[in-house]
Amino acid sequence: MGGNVGHEKYLFLGDYVDRGMHSVECISLLFAYKVKYPHYVYLLRGNHESRSITKVYGFYDECLSKYGSVNVWKFFTDAFDDLPLCGLIDRKILCMHGGLGINAIGIDEINKLERVKEVPYRGLMTDLLWSDPDDDTDQWKASNRGAGIIFGPGITKLFTHINDVDYICRAHQVARNGYEWCQDKLCLTLFSAANYCNECRNLGAIMKLDRGSTTFRQFEGQTYPTSPGTGDTGSELTTFNTSYYQ
Repeated sequence: MGGNVGHEKYLFLGDYVDRGMHSVECISLLFAYKVKYPHYVYLLRGNHESRSITKVYGFYDECLSKYGSVNVWKFFTDAFDDLPLCGLIDRKILCMHGGLGINAIGIDEINKLERVKEVPYRGLMTDLLWSDPDDDTDQWKASNRGAGIIFGPGITKLFTHINDVDYICRAHQVARNGYEWCQDKLCLTLFSAANYCNECRNLGAIMKLDRGSTTFRQFEGQTYPTSPGTGDTGSELTTFNTSYYQ
């Protein structure tokens, strides 16, 4: 759909495991692509790439069921600690899984975070993986997720201005049509899990960037069994904190 891996660059926004029976296969394929095409495949960390969350939402149980041991789960979650938190495309589109924090900060401050660890319960790292946008909240408010915040257009506008980026691109929430703009097109939600959890009937979407041109490709989902547990486009891509790839 987006072009052959090895010819096109791919940036994934996190949440590769949980809520399905094939998390092991999914993350194994992505890691294999990353090893084979290190300069074409980029994987950001999502809030589900953590030990505490995968113990609740299925990945831990899947590993235990398939391998009879928690060792595979441990190896994967150790690898999750090394995933970058953000990606910067052409220095103009800042990508993360969740969203922004309370304070509008510079990208350099994000890059100084110590990321190689389990996702904490609070702080900037948590906000990047857990926060959600809301057009009706000017600044911010507490999130009912129990982690991250709800950030309004006031925070997003200041953040994009300080960092001279056009908009932020994030995932983390179902978008009925696979993608959804908000906050005066300063924030884009991109969601590729079509028919999420076999019940949402949403489209999935990917965004394709090609030398200044932006298009969205939508697709329908298929029904699967439920979980046993609960060519180079010319775009420059930097992932951090703190690894750089171009």
